[in-house]
Amino acid sequence: MEAIQAEIARRIAKLEALKDSDEAKRQRKREFAAIGKLKRHLAEATTASSSTTAAPSKRPRPDADLTARAPEGPPLAADDSLEYAEDRAPQKGSGKKATKQLVKGVNHKLALMATRKQLSQALKCFRGLTKRGVPGDVHTYTNIINCAVRCGELSLASKYYAELGARGLAPNVVTVTAMLKGHCEAGDVHGAKALLDKEMGCHRAIVPNLRTANTLLRGCVRAGCTSIAVATFASFRAWGIEPDESAVTAVAGLLCRTLQVNEAARLVAAHESASLPLGAAHVLLATASAVLGKWSACSEHLLKAETAAHAAEAKRAGALSCAKFDALRPGATGATGSLGASKAGGKGVLVDGFGNAVSAEQPTRQSVALFARHRDDELRGSVSALRAYLAKGSGYAAGYRSMLARALPLDPPFPSTDSGSADRGSSDRDSVVASAARRLAADFGLQNALAPGKGAVGPDAVAESLARVRDCLDGDGRIDFAALFGSGGFGGSEARDEPLPPVYLELGSGHGEWLVEQAKASLAASSSSPPLPSSSSSSSWSGSAVARWVGVELRHDRVVDTLFRGHLAGVASTLAVVGPADASVVLSRRLRPGSLDRLFVNHPEPPERTGSASQGRHLLTPAFFVAMADALRPGGTLTIVTDNLPYAQALAETADAGGWRDARFLYRTRDQLVKEEVGRVTLYVGQPGAECGHDAWSSSYFNRLWAKGHKIKRYTLFIHQTGVAQVTEVAADPSKGVAAPPPRAPDPDSYSD
Repeated sequence: MEAIQAEIARRIAKLEALKDSDEAKRQRKREFAAIGKLKRHLAEATTASSSTTAAPSKRPRPDADLTARAPEGPPLAADDSLEYAEDRAPQKGSGKKATKQLVKGVNHKLALMATRKQLSQALKCFRGLTKRGVPGDVHTYTNIINCAVRCGELSLASKYYAELGARGLAPNVVTVTAMLKGHCEAGDVHGAKALLDKEMGCHRAIVPNLRTANTLLRGCVRAGCTSIAVATFASFRAWGIEPDESAVTAVAGLLCRTLQVNEAARLVAAHESASLPLGAAHVLLATASAVLGKWSACSEHLLKAETAAHAAEAKRAGALSCAKFDALRPGATGATGSLGASKAGGKGVLVDGFGNAVSAEQPTRQSVALFARHRDDELRGSVSALRAYLAKGSGYAAGYRSMLARALPLDPPFPSTDSGSADRGSSDRDSVVASAARRLAADFGLQNALAPGKGAVGPDAVAESLARVRDCLDGDGRIDFAALFGSGGFGGSEARDEPLPPVYLELGSGHGEWLVEQAKASLAASSSSPPLPSSSSSSSWSGSAVARWVGVELRHDRVVDTLFRGHLAGVASTLAVVGPADASVVLSRRLRPGSLDRLFVNHPEPPERTGSASQGRHLLTPAFFVAMADALRPGGTLTIVTDNLPYAQALAETADAGGWRDARFLYRTRDQLVKEEVGRVTLYVGQPGAECGHDAWSSSYFNRLWAKGHKIKRYTLFIHQTGVAQVTEVAADPSKGVAAPPPRAPDPDSYSD
């Protein structure tokens, strides 16, 4: 192993000594390939020396994604995994070969369960192996860890990762990558970086591959950790990794969202080539340039984005032609097929709706092609929108300051400081104010908006953001919407003589497309609309009846994208974004009771995203419905839209049991049809209209993607609270600042279907 490590170090040093030229680029590619091969040999030798079980005769590549390419097999019965592990366990004296075959079969099933997010079956299968005294290998633990991560159970994955080390088994790069994904999806990017540093520094010498690095970079994008992303990207050469489009776009996007446009432009210029078009990165650069009022730079990046899009489209078209040519060769299978292919006519044979045999990989290929086509369409749409904005010739950095004044990043650093005692008092407010002020100054580009090109975050930006956030939170740490939408902006909010107009809030606002369109519609209609009654019972709104729109979003990149979109649309006076922030924490601890007139939830994540319909986690629990009812004023309405019929039916049942009723019967026969009635709650099929608060129709990234796959049906609930019913879960008590306790990780010895 020492010789392999020395050879890797020698080749990395040779890489650093190469100059920039066409010949050097070709030589660098050869060196990268050699380093990758050496790293695979090193990982094989490390695993073989530390493992207590015999390795299979044909070992898979240690840097291959074992879970992503799970072998095919028939659907698993409820207890099939347990029977497989227990009934077919080898008896004493059956030999190592039988044990090896058993472990290999269990690994096969665990990988399949991980792709299907069947955590309970995977835990049964794993227990059935260990109870018979058969030790699993590193791949067994890797698959169970990956299954737990895919189901959102980081604590369970961490338990098995610790058990792996306690048994003396060395994790491979796939194991580490799965753990990094779990930490990043939980928002713990610092924990992910610490884990990677630990594994790289120990005797096992884990060397990250491209998948590992991109997993960490994606986590940085979600959480807004620019410094960690830049440091990770700088380590690519030392790790022997050639950055791809995803890596460059991730780092460039983080720099653009903090308005470090010059640094992002240099990064893109250094890595762009004919074989690596960076159209998405140029769109991000063009957007940030438009926000800063750099018109020539915006036009230049738009032109480069269009050129890169054409190059990428031509490249994919060439690859598609080659694939079609290969499919037409004699003996080739799967020339054509449909997404509805199913098994029939023999074991392992896939047929389409016409009975024609198709390749088992055909649905996956079609899905990848659909996503690539959708990404191209999104890029062209972004370019067209920015060109339309350039035609107006408006907007500048000082104007973006007013948009930043409507941002409240209330999500504290991981681990959450909101998971402690019920009565946190002023100390909680002080910590939230300090954290939000630091994030506004460093992670939202306030420094560059105050003084473009100045660089490092200065005391002025911190002081400005500290004063602003302090004005927007009351003594209990709850949002004061009058101050948030006040005309003062940075430097202090001016007091309002008139009461606040209606406040509408969208939970999970994403990239802000729907939210910004509603704010634009409200602003456009304000000049011709009569005054509306205020949400306050003591007075009425004396000015123009412009509703204030607020978005709550968990991911940092989506929050900044919403701010960019709102600034370019000119709706800074009627739009605010709370985030990154957990919606459950915002409703229970950051909103005053009765402070909202309307609530909107567009396409909530169903429980199937983290498991089965009965086991997966989701936001809209009975306790969360109680928190939404408390945040709404009497008579306030809730509109939920989803494309998932079983989930819509489950939500209707939850609402009916919680005392919610139809806010208004939607009698439009063309656009809004009654799907079914669940108690006293009606489930509609069709897009919601203005009577539900959807004043302007707007699509979104996922809406457009689903439409390409002909997934166009929408199901709507339009309800209001009439009384509080019994809730089986522990409900939040927003009036006391108490949130529902976080769900416990499943006990592997008690988890059931």
